[in-house]
Amino acid sequence: MSEPEQKPKLPLAWRVILKFPRLSLDGFSDRFHGFFWIVILPVFLFCTFFGNLLILTCIPVPFNVGTAVAVDMLIAFLLLRILVERVIKAYESIASSASFKWDMEKSLEDYMRILKKNGNDEKD
Repeated sequence: MSEPEQKPKLPLAWRVILKFPRLSLDGFSDRFHGFFWIVILPVFLFCTFFGNLLILTCIPVPFNVGTAVAVDMLIAFLLLRILVERVIKAYESIASSASFKWDMEKSLEDYMRILKKNGNDEKD
Protein backbone atom coordinates (compact mmCIF):
# COMPACT_ATOMS: atom_id res chain seq x y z
CA MET A 1 0.00 0.00 0.00
CA SER A 2 1.28 3.40 -0.88
CA GLU A 3 0.75 6.32 1.42
CA PRO A 4 -1.52 9.06 0.06
CA GLU A 5 0.28 12.23 -0.85
CA GLN A 6 -0.13 14.93 1.74
CA LYS A 7 -0.89 18.39 0.50
CA PRO A 8 1.44 21.06 1.84
CA LYS A 9 -0.06 23.20 4.58
CA LEU A 10 -1.08 26.62 3.31
CA PRO A 11 0.27 29.77 4.97
CA LEU A 12 -2.00 31.38 7.58
CA ALA A 13 -2.72 34.41 5.40
CA TRP A 14 -3.95 32.19 2.54
CA ARG A 15 -6.14 30.14 4.88
CA VAL A 16 -7.71 33.36 6.21
CA ILE A 17 -8.28 34.65 2.66
CA LEU A 18 -9.98 31.38 1.69
CA LYS A 19 -12.53 31.94 4.49
CA PHE A 20 -13.94 34.96 2.63
CA PRO A 21 -17.04 34.46 0.49
CA ARG A 22 -16.30 33.62 -3.13
CA LEU A 23 -17.53 35.32 -6.25
CA SER A 24 -18.91 32.29 -8.08
CA LEU A 25 -19.21 32.14 -11.85
CA ASP A 26 -19.65 28.36 -11.96
CA GLY A 27 -23.24 28.58 -13.21
CA PHE A 28 -22.18 30.46 -16.33
CA SER A 29 -20.58 29.15 -19.51
CA ASP A 30 -16.83 29.37 -20.09
CA ARG A 31 -17.35 32.12 -22.65
CA PHE A 32 -18.97 34.29 -19.99
CA HIS A 33 -15.96 33.81 -17.69
CA GLY A 34 -13.69 35.47 -20.24
CA PHE A 35 -16.23 38.21 -20.91
CA PHE A 36 -16.53 38.82 -17.18
CA TRP A 37 -12.78 39.13 -16.58
CA ILE A 38 -12.07 41.16 -19.72
CA VAL A 39 -15.07 43.49 -19.92
CA ILE A 40 -17.36 43.50 -16.89
CA LEU A 41 -14.77 43.57 -14.11
CA PRO A 42 -12.67 46.46 -15.53
CA VAL A 43 -15.83 48.49 -16.20
CA PHE A 44 -17.01 47.75 -12.67
CA LEU A 45 -13.68 48.85 -11.19
CA PHE A 46 -13.71 52.00 -13.33
CA CYS A 47 -17.22 52.84 -12.09
CA THR A 48 -16.13 52.09 -8.52
CA PHE A 49 -13.46 54.77 -8.84
CA PHE A 50 -16.08 57.37 -9.72
CA GLY A 51 -18.39 56.00 -7.03
CA ASN A 52 -15.63 56.57 -4.49
CA LEU A 53 -15.21 60.15 -5.72
CA LEU A 54 -18.96 60.65 -5.30
CA ILE A 55 -18.87 59.15 -1.81
CA LEU A 56 -15.92 61.34 -0.81
CA THR A 57 -17.64 64.52 -1.99
CA CYS A 58 -21.26 63.92 -0.94
CA ILE A 59 -21.01 62.28 2.49
CA PRO A 60 -19.77 64.19 5.56
CA VAL A 61 -16.08 63.88 6.42
CA PRO A 62 -15.73 61.09 9.02
CA PHE A 63 -18.12 58.75 7.24
CA ASN A 64 -16.97 59.31 3.67
CA VAL A 65 -13.46 57.99 4.26
CA GLY A 66 -14.70 54.93 6.12
CA THR A 67 -17.31 54.14 3.48
CA ALA A 68 -14.87 54.53 0.61
CA VAL A 69 -12.26 52.36 2.32
CA ALA A 70 -14.88 49.71 3.20
CA VAL A 71 -16.06 49.47 -0.41
CA ASP A 72 -12.50 49.20 -1.71
CA MET A 73 -11.53 46.58 0.89
CA LEU A 74 -14.60 44.47 0.07
CA ILE A 75 -13.73 44.45 -3.63
CA ALA A 76 -10.06 43.72 -2.89
CA PHE A 77 -10.93 40.77 -0.63
CA LEU A 78 -13.31 39.25 -3.19
CA LEU A 79 -10.72 39.49 -5.94
CA LEU A 80 -7.90 38.34 -3.65
CA ARG A 81 -9.86 35.18 -2.81
CA ILE A 82 -10.17 34.36 -6.51
CA LEU A 83 -6.47 35.00 -7.12
CA VAL A 84 -5.41 32.78 -4.21
CA GLU A 85 -7.65 29.95 -5.49
CA ARG A 86 -6.08 30.26 -8.93
CA VAL A 87 -2.55 30.08 -7.51
CA ILE A 88 -3.46 26.99 -5.49
CA LYS A 89 -5.03 25.28 -8.52
CA ALA A 90 -1.99 26.10 -10.66
CA TYR A 91 0.35 24.68 -8.02
CA GLU A 92 -1.74 21.52 -7.67
CA SER A 93 -1.79 20.97 -11.42
CA ILE A 94 1.98 21.35 -11.61
CA ALA A 95 2.56 19.10 -8.60
CA SER A 96 0.19 16.39 -9.87
CA SER A 97 1.69 16.39 -13.37
CA ALA A 98 5.17 15.88 -11.92
CA SER A 99 4.12 12.47 -10.55
CA PHE A 100 2.58 11.42 -13.87
CA LYS A 101 4.63 8.74 -15.63
CA TRP A 102 4.60 8.23 -19.36
CA ASP A 103 4.59 4.70 -20.75
CA MET A 104 6.24 5.44 -24.08
CA GLU A 105 6.31 1.85 -25.32
CA LYS A 106 2.58 1.39 -24.81
CA SER A 107 1.85 4.78 -26.36
CA LEU A 108 4.01 3.93 -29.38
CA GLU A 109 2.28 0.57 -29.83
CA ASP A 110 -1.15 2.24 -29.68
CA TYR A 111 -0.04 4.87 -32.17
CA MET A 112 1.34 2.26 -34.59
CA ARG A 113 -1.89 0.26 -34.30
CA ILE A 114 -3.93 3.36 -35.14
CA LEU A 115 -1.68 4.13 -38.13
CA LYS A 116 -2.07 0.58 -39.44
CA LYS A 117 -5.84 0.74 -38.97
CA ASN A 118 -6.04 4.07 -40.82
CA GLY A 119 -3.77 2.70 -43.58
CA ASN A 120 -6.03 -0.34 -44.02
CA ASP A 121 -9.13 1.89 -44.10
CA GLU A 122 -7.61 4.07 -46.86
CA LYS A 123 -6.79 1.03 -49.01
CA ASP A 124 -10.41 -0.13 -48.93
